Order: sequence, then C-alpha cells, then structure tokens
Amino acid sequence: MKKTLVWLIGLLLLGLLAGCGEAPVAEVPVEIPDFVPASVGDVPADIPVSTAAADVQIGVTDSSTHVRYLADSTDVDVLVDYYDDALAAEGWEASELEDVTVRADTETTATLVRVNDAGDTITVDVAHQDGEDNTEVEVVVVRADP
Repeated sequence: MKKTLVWLIGLLLLGLLAGCGEAPVAEVPVEIPDFVPASVGDVPADIPVSTAAADVQIGVTDSSTHVRYLADSTDVDVLVDYYDDALAAEGWEASELEDVTVRADTETTATLVRVNDAGDTITVDVAHQDGEDNTEVEVVVVRADP
C-alpha cells in the first residue's frame, strides 16, 4: 500500500510540475511491471542504487525499467544528495522539472527527474514514513528508443 502511495504521490508531483511550465508536456503512458527480487548487479549500469539498499526488486517493460528498494536510512536528504551526485556521474542531466521535496506531518517525500543524451528520462522517488527504520526508493527509467 505504501509503495502504491509513493508511486501515486510521485506521479501527482510530476503532474503538478508539468502544469507549471509554459510548453505542454506530452503524456507518456508507463506500464507498471511485475516486480521480481533482484540484486544490485541485476540493475542496468546507468541506474544508480544506494549501497544502503535492501530488498531490491526490478521490473521491466518494453520501454521502461523500474527498480525499487528499501534504503537503510531515515534521512531523505541524504538519499537525495546521493542521487544528485550519482545521476550526474552516470551522465544524467537536470530536466526542465525542478526537484521537489515535500515534508508533511508523518512523511517526507522527494522526486528527482533527469534526462540523458539518448533522450531517456529517469525519475527517482524517495519516501520516508515517520517511525519507520528505512526509506522507500523507486527509480523508473523510460527509454526514448526501447
């Protein structure tokens, strides 16, 4: 349930951000895959995964790769900083959408969106529920040319 909520919050934030720009943003339907347990070694090289990752799962569709895991951290800002650096190191550049962090009463979420030279888009959603010992991370890459 929490993972679905994280995914929906990320999509909502992206939708809100897309509405803030001057140019319309094309909607790209993303099929939600069946997830299977995986190791970090199963994840494509251009998708960074924190060394604090546990319970890694991966799902692949014709045009996208989804990776989700629990990070052994309760600090969303540490994970955002990690992804900011790691994505840049893998050639991902800032998109027209700004990074967003939302701090609510019982949850902190963050969303980062980057693009690469091939036109692929990567979205990183990080969510921590107060009282939990870990943080949920979901990374989705939509390939421009599947």
